[in-house]
Amino acid sequence: MSGEKKSVPNGNALLSVEEISSLACVSKTTVRRLVKTGEVPAVRINRLVRVRLSDWTAYLEGHRVVGRPLPVPTARPRAAGGRGAPTRSP
Repeated sequence: MSGEKKSVPNGNALLSVEEISSLACVSKTTVRRLVKTGEVPAVRINRLVRVRLSDWTAYLEGHRVVGRPLPVPTARPRAAGGRGAPTRSP
């Protein structure tokens, strides 16, 4: 139904890999890798993997980048001849 508000889970809520990936705008593969390497603690219930929201928040806080601006991508000059066209030697 439109107009329904989703409630924000409390810190003890167990979220699926899909819910965490959607919440953080990262792929499910990234979340699974972080769980597999032990960087993010998780609970396995049979075949289901759940991540405690407070554990995910703690992971994010530990990877915060502060005090340093991100580099701005710059356009590289293109070679003569356009889009990678082969050049001939004289």
